[in-house]
Formats: sequence, C-alpha cells, structure tokens
Amino acid sequence: MEAGTSAPLGQGDAGYGGASVAGAALATVFFPFIALIVALLLLGNQSDPRKRSQLRTWAWISGAWLALGVVLAVLLATVTFAVGSAGSIQVSSPQVVRSGSPAQRSGPCSGGPMPGSPAKQIPGTHKFVQPCAFGGTATITLPSP
Repeated sequence: MEAGTSAPLGQGDAGYGGASVAGAALATVFFPFIALIVALLLLGNQSDPRKRSQLRTWAWISGAWLALGVVLAVLLATVTFAVGSAGSIQVSSPQVVRSGSPAQRSGPCSGGPMPGSPAKQIPGTHKFVQPCAFGGTATITLPSP
C-alpha cells in the first residue's frame, strides 16, 4: 500500500455501535469531566480512523458541555451576588424623650417594617425611612445607579 492512502472500508472500520454511542451520550450529559477524560484516553489508544473520529467528536462535545456548565455556574453566582447586594436594610429606632425625664430610649425596629406604609426618602441620599409595626423605623439603603 502506498503512503498517504487509506485502507478500503472493511468490517473493522464500522465505528462504535449504538449502545456504545448511547453510553457515551449519557456519560457526557451527566458526567462531562469523566467523559472527556475517557474519550481522550481511548483516543490515544485507537488506531481505527472511524473510531478515532467518533472519539474526537465525543471529546469535543464533552468539553463544550463542561465549559457551558462552568459558564452557567459563574453567571448564576454573579447574578446571585448582584441581587443579594442590591439593597441592604439598616434598622434603627428613633430617640424618644419622655416629658419630665432626661432618659432616652433607642433600640431596634420592633415587628419589622410596617407592610403597606409609605417609605420617605432622606433628601440627597439613596436611603428611605419606613415606620415599623411596633415602634421605631427601618432605614432602607438602595445602591446608587
């Protein structure tokens, strides 16, 4: 046989069968990192050009599926962090001075912000004050644009 020519297609050049391809597909979907390693290990030991082509395709698909999972995980973490840090709530209670007594009372918002009550913006800031259900106020700080 001359150099640069391939052998005619015979019985050995059929490639992998349906069960092997189905197993590879399942492994790629559920275990892409392991599937990538297996595909590359099998590719190194395979001399049949048809099977090498199938293994190379399997390795590329496994790598792409793995990369997509990593990108989605990073995107989800970024969005979760952005939403979690979008606004912080700072709860405080106003100073109450009782008549005839110099004592002052301060403490946290009791009962949480009152549902349905309007929040008033503190001029010149991104902070809003809302009354609490059982006394005090809640200061809500929004991020600056």
